[in-house]
Amino acid sequence: MGLSYGYRAKECRNFKELKDKNPTLPDGTYKLFPNGENSAPISCYCVEYNGRHYQSVWQNFGGPAYATFGTNTSSSILFANQTTYNGLCIPYSVRGTMQSQINKDLYTYWKSKDNVVWYKRVRSYNTNGTLNTGGTQGSATGSYYTDVFLTYDSGANFANSFSTGTGQMSGYVNMKFTIGANTIDYGRTRYRCPYNNSFSIGFANQLDNNVPVGEDLMGNGNPYYSAAGWEARHVLSYAYTANGQDATRCQFQCWGGGEGVCMETTWFVREKDNDE
Repeated sequence: MGLSYGYRAKECRNFKELKDKNPTLPDGTYKLFPNGENSAPISCYCVEYNGRHYQSVWQNFGGPAYATFGTNTSSSILFANQTTYNGLCIPYSVRGTMQSQINKDLYTYWKSKDNVVWYKRVRSYNTNGTLNTGGTQGSATGSYYTDVFLTYDSGANFANSFSTGTGQMSGYVNMKFTIGANTIDYGRTRYRCPYNNSFSIGFANQLDNNVPVGEDLMGNGNPYYSAAGWEARHVLSYAYTANGQDATRCQFQCWGGGEGVCMETTWFVREKDNDE
């Protein structure tokens, strides 16, 4: 690949550097060298979204119709069994199959970094494999088709978000999301909290009562598409079970249980650009 594109592929730590050297490269699977050109390459599926360049790190799926596509796996099981589920995280729209996987080496590289953006892409499919963009929750449309962005700054990192403990993170995480034509800045927080003392760990929001007074809460006090703070509660898709719809969290619309839909969640990551 290096010779055909006129550059040394080993010089590229991430997809952005790869695109900078050859802007016509399409989305696809590439070998990157995040640990330097003398390290082993890491193969990963890469995408461009709104002029930014991401590499996929892990994916899982669920929803009421998950059995149509295979066996789903919760995020907690993926993290606890990375060797078993290690592999390329390629979206269903490209590969044609749904697989819960984690790119072990790439996750190890990115999980503890700050000043990065994690992109959660949610896509849902009907039992015949066609894309589903419907669903409503309050005023939201396309609730099964969303893009969520978490920006970690000043010592906060993705791995810390998924800690089963609660309390203050090292820094702040900011959340934005898009549904349809709407882009919402959902605010920031540096706290993780359990919802109603359950095992559902999420970001602190207006529904939590165990956050110190004066701390920032996600949600900005507004119930955008559901109860205030609900979007922050389920953004991580954190679940201890792997049964049916529990393998992925319902974020903007809760599953009723009878929908003929399977939901795929794929997480991508990139470094913050200089203009952010």
